[in-house]
Amino acid sequence: MTLSKHTSLRSLQLELKKDGDSGAGSVILILCEDRVRRERALRKLLPVKDSTSTIYYGSEILKDDITKIKDELLSPGLFSSSDNVVIREFDRIRATTLEHLTPLFSLVPAHSVMLLEGTKLPSNNKTKKLLENDHYLLELPQLKDAALHKWIAAELKLQGIDDFSESTISALETIGEGSPDRISSLAEHLSLYLDGEPATQENVFELFKAHPDTKEYALIDALTAGKPDKYEVLLKQLLNDGKNPFLLLNVLARSFSQMIVIKEHLKAGKTAAEIQRGAGIKPWLFNKYANQLKGYPSSRLEKARRVIFHTDSRLKNKSLGPECLLSELGAELCKGRP
Repeated sequence: MTLSKHTSLRSLQLELKKDGDSGAGSVILILCEDRVRRERALRKLLPVKDSTSTIYYGSEILKDDITKIKDELLSPGLFSSSDNVVIREFDRIRATTLEHLTPLFSLVPAHSVMLLEGTKLPSNNKTKKLLENDHYLLELPQLKDAALHKWIAAELKLQGIDDFSESTISALETIGEGSPDRISSLAEHLSLYLDGEPATQENVFELFKAHPDTKEYALIDALTAGKPDKYEVLLKQLLNDGKNPFLLLNVLARSFSQMIVIKEHLKAGKTAAEIQRGAGIKPWLFNKYANQLKGYPSSRLEKARRVIFHTDSRLKNKSLGPECLLSELGAELCKGRP
């Protein structure tokens, strides 16, 4: 192993090839603040030939799960239900649980890979240093300015859109608020609606209206208050007004993601002003979210975000009509609310 910390997937893949071909028998930590690049890196680093993976979530993992992970790693491939272990939200594992997990890093056999993924860990984090020194660390930097524009151009081409200009890229950056997750979703939805037309700045703004609708905030209020009937009424009004269902789902995903960020920072003891500055959330919106978070456990917020992403996938696959899928989503998110 020559260099264990990498800031590009390509660099890590080259080292893995030098050290042992596909990376089997390795422990790899992927850190990236946006979900889309994190997910793609994870998929590319998993051995794909006849391999299976067991997935755990750091926010939910318990000491008993450590025993299961150990069994997965030490069982011969013929008797194990899984070849690889994936731990999502690694940065959210409890410290007491982490103490029992780190000894397993040295037990990963040649037929397996352990992939850990999260958003961010401080540079002085002991586990991060351990992985950087003895295993592999992929820490993708935040995309800004020219790097973000280059990534947006590549994302458009990935979605089959070749006819676009710099103004198209700027429009997506503006509407997506510089977030690769939102921009990727916008680019994918744009490709579904263009039908061969060029991706001009005008049709981007026409499809994705950047002005928030007050009914959108009322819709989120209905979800967090556990009022499915009110949600249904508002949903129908928004769709009848011509609201793009993909953009509406994007609004929900962004809102719940921001609520998760606020809740985690509040638990860490940060002040309202510190959170607003760090997360770039306007004071009035912070107060609104903070009020909605009362009685809302972190585990339920995480589950809500996963349900929203699953609905996004179903909406793209057109398994059901948009109104039906968004109605199902509302019913699921309202469950268990006080």
